[in-house]
Amino acid sequence: MRNLLFVIVLALTQAAEAASHGEVIQAESTISPQLGKFRFELRSLGASPYKLWESTPAELVVYRQSGDVLQRLPLDVEISSPWFEFVDLNGDGYVDLLVYNACAGLALCAGPTRAADVFIFAPKLGRFVKSKTLSGRGEIAKSKAKGCVVANYKSGLAGYTDEEWCFNIKTGHWKMVGSSGGEADDE
Repeated sequence: MRNLLFVIVLALTQAAEAASHGEVIQAESTISPQLGKFRFELRSLGASPYKLWESTPAELVVYRQSGDVLQRLPLDVEISSPWFEFVDLNGDGYVDLLVYNACAGLALCAGPTRAADVFIFAPKLGRFVKSKTLSGRGEIAKSKAKGCVVANYKSGLAGYTDEEWCFNIKTGHWKMVGSSGGEADDE
């Protein structure tokens, strides 16, 4: 019985120590005037801080204005300094979430481009939904066209590619409408 108690105490101590090593990155953003401000916490579930080229399991916790948890989303972080960006990507009037947490393209983090997990706010569901189309594709920026974005990533030793994606509100899907760039010419 004494040995069992010792093992339990040791396990709890190690778990508390591992949790204290976990990193938490926080941000707040207003999703819409009606919904107000949400709080976002990216919590490392690993025993050490985020590191470049090492996949660290993490959890994105989204809190309502009341402090209640809206949702918990599992993620992997593959860069040492992940960050959030908030922008209405699809032009529906609700702010969407980008969590930059990986390298983009062929650069293997040697170049400046990073990739984001992209979460679109779905007003009918009242939650964020991960975009399988845009997540991991590269750096995401709004295009000049409403409801469209440009994904930029390193596509070769000397080249970058820009892909333009537009969102169809009726179908709820992204469609690529253009791509440019690539490997630089050898002239």
